[in-house]
Amino acid sequence: MNYPVRFGLILLSVLVCAYLLVPTAVQPLPDWWQRKFYKDRVKLGLDLQGGTYLLLEVQLEEALTSSVDRNLQILGNAAQEKSYEFKIKERPTSTRAVIVTNDASEKMLGTLIENEYPIFKRNPLTASEGKVEFELELTGAEALRIRQSSMDQSLEMMRNRIDAFGVSEPTIQRQGDDKVAIQLPGLKDPRRAEDIIGRTAKLDFKLLDQEAMGKVDLQSEIAKTSQADPKVTDDIHLLNEALKGIIPDDAQVLYQRDEDQSTGRVTRFPVLVRKVAALTGEDLDDARVNFDQFSVPYVSLTFNKKGGKLFADFTGEHVGDQLAIVLDETVYSAPRINEKIEGGHAQITGSFSTDEAHDLAIVLRSGALPAPVKIAERRIVGPSLGQDSIRNGLYAMAVGAALVAVFMLFYYRLSGIIAVVAVGFSLALIAACLTLFKATLTLPGLAGIALTIGMSVDANILIFERIKEELGLGKGGRAATDAGYKRAFLTILDANITTLITSVILFQFGTGPIRGFAVTLSVGLLANMFTAVFVCRTLQNFIMDKFGIRKVSV
Repeated sequence: MNYPVRFGLILLSVLVCAYLLVPTAVQPLPDWWQRKFYKDRVKLGLDLQGGTYLLLEVQLEEALTSSVDRNLQILGNAAQEKSYEFKIKERPTSTRAVIVTNDASEKMLGTLIENEYPIFKRNPLTASEGKVEFELELTGAEALRIRQSSMDQSLEMMRNRIDAFGVSEPTIQRQGDDKVAIQLPGLKDPRRAEDIIGRTAKLDFKLLDQEAMGKVDLQSEIAKTSQADPKVTDDIHLLNEALKGIIPDDAQVLYQRDEDQSTGRVTRFPVLVRKVAALTGEDLDDARVNFDQFSVPYVSLTFNKKGGKLFADFTGEHVGDQLAIVLDETVYSAPRINEKIEGGHAQITGSFSTDEAHDLAIVLRSGALPAPVKIAERRIVGPSLGQDSIRNGLYAMAVGAALVAVFMLFYYRLSGIIAVVAVGFSLALIAACLTLFKATLTLPGLAGIALTIGMSVDANILIFERIKEELGLGKGGRAATDAGYKRAFLTILDANITTLITSVILFQFGTGPIRGFAVTLSVGLLANMFTAVFVCRTLQNFIMDKFGIRKVSV
């Protein structure tokens, strides 16, 4: 390869590096650059700039319970249409239910389940006095599918919510079967992030059961029940179990939230709503924050085509009734329906602050999580720790690089200068690749770069020592240089490929910091191969040919 081609490749590499690193080196960038050119910077990980680390546990058992309940409800409706007796006696686990039927329905119900609900396995239990009990159990394959689907969906939902929240450079990774690790660099309000990420956001529109509320003194009944078991006050499921027989079977108690705008005090009071939702969040197309004439924020909802028609039909049939807007089992508002509402629009009002309304719109737009999540671990990395890490890491790298440069210049003279230039170029290539691939630089990543510097220098030393050996055999400067590079090349290639294989394995099976280390090491090895062998040899040969140097300075 002749010099014009070699220098053309080197110059092209330098220009690409400079172009990719401008956003990192120049801050703030002019608007015209951001509009027309590359604007991504080297991303710093959580350990380098501080922020929030969350480990969330997805409650997959809840997803299984919800799926089984939904299918049992559909199956029950199908059985009712065919006049089969079908009653759920109990739910011993998330995947099993005990069903009661009679002799006349048992066989036909079995055929219905076998043909249309293969996700269930039927296990006979007892039969006596015309009643038959059997157990429906979710098949293992279906349970596995629901678990995997719920995890995948949860990851996607969390990613969408974080993107909409505006956190830059987040890291979202699955850990194990049911956990998700989230790193939010630079985030100063972790509680708000938790609320957005962890909120289930199950939205339902349910009718307020005004007739039943007129017959039952809910406050009094809840007070009596709470005296027997104080836990029921905070657990809506326990409360509804305790009030069975007092409230209608097709209704449930929920708490309505109300916030005093002047004091910020939040109160709640019980209401009765129908169990069956008229519409759900699945019918939603968009959610946005708007402001009323008093500048109070509310969330404006737009339904999809199907949801808009359902909403119009439903409101047309229930003019005069109150429609409860229920989010995560809390009633945010219960406006009265004054007329048929067409156009597919509704709104949630609930004495929100602007941030609360904004966050609510985010979670509604991204959809409901398939299962609740629990905060398993929460760590906040302070900015001061991040700054210390950056300073110490860069200081260590700078001192190490300076000492190596001094040694190379002193021991190998002109060749040492070329080696130092090559190492600097290698560092620029690593930074440019991290920017191009949107990889995150972490503290272990800095360790990977430091290791790469050492390996780069090692490759140069190997080449120079081979050249010395060739000179010792009596060869001329140019012949010794060519022979030295040729002999060292295979050794350098072997060393780099074996290390590269190791780093690929680390990246594939590692997580978090280990991956960051593997990324910088892999990129650094490839950069080393280019600079130590190609760039150094080009510069060294060019200087010798250009200035007629006969003796190699090594």
